[in-house]
Amino acid sequence: MADFAQMDGLSSWTIKQLYKWLQSGIRFFDESSLCRHKMDRLFELLSALLIGTSALPSSPPESCLDWTPCNISFGYQGWLTPPPYPYQCANLTVPLDYTDPNSEDLTLDLLRVEALHKPAKKSILLNPGGPGASGIQFVALTSDAIHEVLGGDYDLIGFDPRGTGRTLPFACNETFSQDPGGANLTLPTNVDVPKDKLVMFNVEQVVDEAFPFNERFADKCEQQMKDAGSYLGTAFVARDTMLEIAKAIDGKDALLNYIGIGHGTYIGQTFAAMFPERVGSFLLDSNVNPRDWRSGFQYSTSQDADKALLNMLHECINNPDKCALARYAPSGDPLKLLAFINSQRYKIEELPDYQSLFYSWESFKQLLHSILYSPIQWSWATDIIQEELFPIKNSSDRWPPFKLPDGEPGPEWNLGINALHGIMCSDSLWKTSQKEELLHVAQKQWQTSAFADILSHRFAWPCAVWKMKSKEIYDGDFEVKTASPVMFVNGKFDPITPWSSAVNVSAGFEGSVLLEHGGVGHGMYAHPSLCTAKAVRAYLDEGVLPQPGTRCEPDVDPFDVELPEFGLPEPGKKKVKRRSLGGDITEGDLKLLKAMRKLNVHLNQIELGEMASWPQ
Repeated sequence: MADFAQMDGLSSWTIKQLYKWLQSGIRFFDESSLCRHKMDRLFELLSALLIGTSALPSSPPESCLDWTPCNISFGYQGWLTPPPYPYQCANLTVPLDYTDPNSEDLTLDLLRVEALHKPAKKSILLNPGGPGASGIQFVALTSDAIHEVLGGDYDLIGFDPRGTGRTLPFACNETFSQDPGGANLTLPTNVDVPKDKLVMFNVEQVVDEAFPFNERFADKCEQQMKDAGSYLGTAFVARDTMLEIAKAIDGKDALLNYIGIGHGTYIGQTFAAMFPERVGSFLLDSNVNPRDWRSGFQYSTSQDADKALLNMLHECINNPDKCALARYAPSGDPLKLLAFINSQRYKIEELPDYQSLFYSWESFKQLLHSILYSPIQWSWATDIIQEELFPIKNSSDRWPPFKLPDGEPGPEWNLGINALHGIMCSDSLWKTSQKEELLHVAQKQWQTSAFADILSHRFAWPCAVWKMKSKEIYDGDFEVKTASPVMFVNGKFDPITPWSSAVNVSAGFEGSVLLEHGGVGHGMYAHPSLCTAKAVRAYLDEGVLPQPGTRCEPDVDPFDVELPEFGLPEPGKKKVKRRSLGGDITEGDLKLLKAMRKLNVHLNQIELGEMASWPQ
């Protein structure tokens, strides 16, 4: 849009006419739009121009957000881990519906933790994934760890994508089951036990049981959320909570600096594809395959989960003093240990559901899949599995002690209890009303991983029968040249965002580099590596990308991640052999590793819904 001073006939406009025009709610969705709540200031400038007292500035203010100190209750999580640094809040008004010129307004909540070192080098927007996680809660509760990992030089900005927090929170009905895969799966009796995978359920039986349940869930969500359910798609998130926020923070021509994890990578990928000229420092960790996600089939999601499980069993056998299950593979073969686990499936089915951490083969597989997210759980979880299967009488240490803080938790901040499906299904193109078509897709899904049977019917299948249609789904490609190169990070033992997804998406972004994080788990923080952390800092600080093909090894063994000092020698005392670096470990190195671990703990609380049971 042209500068106002160059508009034909501007001199004939009266101040009264300008006032009416500004108050009419006209919106600018192009690159020159200003913050909606600063329109009064624009009116003052235009008025001054007409009477000849001043001229319009050539660019908008550096920031048009009113940051003020605030106090937010983050519920149970904030009660356990209070915010470490002061934070500020601001609001930004955007259109609810970008496809409607007369749309209602939507108010976005933003939270900022300022840089430790002033002035800040830049502002960085962060999203922890989910989908459904609150970026506001993430930044507020883990700003100390984020600052330590990134160096403390950046203003950290948290935002809640549509459907999460208090931004159109997607909650179908609190009295209705929050688990759309809630059908009770029956373990098949006549099944060939695979040598390298967990026993799976019968796909026909699961489709028969889950399909009507998912239809009821979709119907209930439409009844409860039809007024908001069409406005949650990632294309809208890219337009408002990213493009508009970037302009509001740093000005209309600002590049967006962004860190996305898990589903947060899909938000970043979509933004970069839609607005490649606005990409600044972009760090995408644990990547979703954007084409597979958008299709709705989600064939790739658990592609590396079986490999991740076998790797965990291998590490278990190598650490018999830290892994209680190692005793069941005296030959040292992880496949033997897997065979033992499979042999216990009927015993697991008979465990009482009122006192066991897992009480069915399905819940046991869910537990196994969840602990693959982070090795910080491995020792604790394998002890629990051992105790559940072969209980020790009068055991007093079955559950790890946990001291709760004084007082009571306040109200929860993130009200989007069903945001995962509200967002995921908004982005999904695949729809069917035919159980036979679902069965065909399910059979292909289950070829990718033995965990597909406990994942697909909970995540992808409800979207197939979803009733609410997104107002906009980005339908372009993911092959672009961005204003600044993107840095991708991924591991090869990630149970939910496989290596192939990162390879797939990074190939389409010209000039980007994919760094292989050699650790295990979901995300680079799960298994800390100084090499990875320093590569990230070099990229954010100086724009320096790692060399293509770079692999960063972790600095500690996976079963040592939970130890207070990671099993490393005292800094400065002696030389140590470490996976990624040789020489002495420094206090700074140890502090950085601990910060990555703390960040991982919170990310897993977000991803898996765990609270007090997590080691701190």
